[in-house]
Amino acid sequence: MLKKINYTQEDTLYILGDIIDRGKDGIALLKELMFMDNVIPILGNHELYAYTLLEKLYLIEEEYRSDLMDPSFLKELEYWMMDGGDVTIESFKKLDKESKCMIIEYLKEFLLWDIVETKNTTFLLVHAGLSNFSPERSLDSYTPEELVYERFDYEQPFFPEWTIISGHTPTMLLQPERPAKIFKYKNHRVIDCGCVFGGRLACLCLDTMEEYYVDSMQGKNFEEIL
Repeated sequence: MLKKINYTQEDTLYILGDIIDRGKDGIALLKELMFMDNVIPILGNHELYAYTLLEKLYLIEEEYRSDLMDPSFLKELEYWMMDGGDVTIESFKKLDKESKCMIIEYLKEFLLWDIVETKNTTFLLVHAGLSNFSPERSLDSYTPEELVYERFDYEQPFFPEWTIISGHTPTMLLQPERPAKIFKYKNHRVIDCGCVFGGRLACLCLDTMEEYYVDSMQGKNFEEIL
């Protein structure tokens, strides 16, 4: 994808979360991205799982780890592992302590959302949606959980003066007749085109609204994953 878009140091690349748990080694990808100054990552639910659970599993001193047996923690860990977290855990636990700390700190620096302005449009970038939305609420008031789990109701007006770019929801669920294409509806653009499910990796240029696609290398069938 970076070759296809002619990516250079003059560009800014926004990644809308779920960098890890997909593919063979998301940790290696994080280690590369953290040294790319012009990459701005937005927090996804997989990154939220990672830094909250991995820190408790590997970086908290033994005497303070009693909550590891808490049923809610175990349930969250089980859910994450079933959703791809097992791959990330296997890679993470092989790191030395310094590298583990660097990864956790990097994940904690991910933005919850961002506003990007071009000549013609103002964009709101967010991973999934705005849970408990109210026009009176400031964006700063939303918790990570409210931004990374619940999908947008695309019929409801969310900041109609902006164009909202999100991921999280594979677009083949939203438009079966146009699989693996960016979903466009009202002021929404959803760019998760299900690469991990045999779809495509998508990139949207905010200056021109030109769409770029790279076919999946996963070789997986979307229906089989579901």
